[in-house]
Amino acid sequence: MLGPRIGVLQERVDPLIGDRKSPPRVGDDGVPVRKQPASTAIRPVHIVHGHRLQSGTSAMCISMFGVMAEMDAEPSGPAGTPTAQAAALASRHGAAVLVVAAALTAVALAFGADSWTTTVLVCVAPFAAAAAVIDVRCQRIPTPIVALTLMLALAILLVGTTFLGDVARLGRAILAAVSVGVLYLLLWRFASLGLGDVRLATVLGLVAGWAGWPMVAWFIIAAHLLAAPFAVWQLVRGRRGPIPFGPFLVAGLYLAVVLQALVN
Repeated sequence: MLGPRIGVLQERVDPLIGDRKSPPRVGDDGVPVRKQPASTAIRPVHIVHGHRLQSGTSAMCISMFGVMAEMDAEPSGPAGTPTAQAAALASRHGAAVLVVAAALTAVALAFGADSWTTTVLVCVAPFAAAAAVIDVRCQRIPTPIVALTLMLALAILLVGTTFLGDVARLGRAILAAVSVGVLYLLLWRFASLGLGDVRLATVLGLVAGWAGWPMVAWFIIAAHLLAAPFAVWQLVRGRRGPIPFGPFLVAGLYLAVVLQALVN
């Protein structure tokens, strides 16, 4: 019972999905041109991602899918990913990273409020310097650097909390990080700030929060005061592109350490 119905259905569907027959071609001498057998007919072949595809609708769809995949995917290879490119730039400008890290370390040692604040500022300095230099060179703050900075800062603060027994201080640092993160997330949403800047500001807010709420305020104010002249200079030069805000965040934190020490 089912076989005849399938045969009828196939007869109705085949004309819709199969190749439509066209009139035979006629040569210049009036003799119809014979169609080559399917086994020997030459069909255009497309190469997509190393695969041979016969011409037709399926080849076109797969080709379009391959193009979209290439557009959506990030460049591959050690020199293609954004993080690898940033790391390559940092390695080529390693001297600048070392100089900036040394300057930040000197500020922390000279003006650190207490031993644990000084410790976390010194340990974070190389990563903060790398983030600042990379942001200047390629206007990108790699997430791995920020993640390493966060883990290192948290580890030091947890050890400090264990020795000091001051859990409230750690809670204040975490609350400060969340507050700074929310603030800069709003700036990212409404002021074209980069997400890398938001992540870096959150981590630096954690460090500032460990030293106290005045340090958090000094950190935010100093970062924006330092960035303001550069923004005006960019406008005067007619450049309205994004501003590498990472260096100003890093400089703002360590300038806040100096200001806090001078005020106290």
